[in-house]
Amino acid sequence: MAGSLSVLRAVSSAAVQRAPQRVQPVALAVLGGATGLALAWQQGAATDMLVIPLMFAVLAAASAIDLHERRIPNRLTYPATLAALTAGIATGGGWESAGGLALAGGLMALFCVLSRGQLGVGDVKLSAFIGAALGAPAVPTFLLLATALGAIFAAVMLVVHRDRRMALPYGPWLAAGAALAEILSDPRI
Repeated sequence: MAGSLSVLRAVSSAAVQRAPQRVQPVALAVLGGATGLALAWQQGAATDMLVIPLMFAVLAAASAIDLHERRIPNRLTYPATLAALTAGIATGGGWESAGGLALAGGLMALFCVLSRGQLGVGDVKLSAFIGAALGAPAVPTFLLLATALGAIFAAVMLVVHRDRRMALPYGPWLAAGAALAEILSDPRI
């Protein structure tokens, strides 16, 4: 038991404190976009053929950057949010997209203020983008899943490292919550 705990501690320390190799966000964005396109194709929703690949591409790039640099750049979230809103308007879901942006962005902005710096503004802007991409009805599922996944990861890290002040990237958990929310939105599941 003690040996496996020390192995887990060493592995998680390498993953959280520093990225041993920088994964290229562009390559991950391409892979994420292809995955999103395959998912949209499988779901059979023509209106999602623009938004879902965009969302998966941005989520993959944001996760890679957040893991490596502990930030989510505006040059990624601003154009992506505008593209998600535009796609929502073009497919007849403009109000749903705008509502998702307002709901996810507003709730995360509130959490950002209440957390006193523990939640970054990049996470708020990424959440606003995700809300615009998923639409308002999916925001509660997305936030619940992202919070649960992030909390489980934080609890494991707390047990392993016993350091409550450790900075953990939240972008990957927002991405995972968004991906799961999109998958679960398929009525066949």
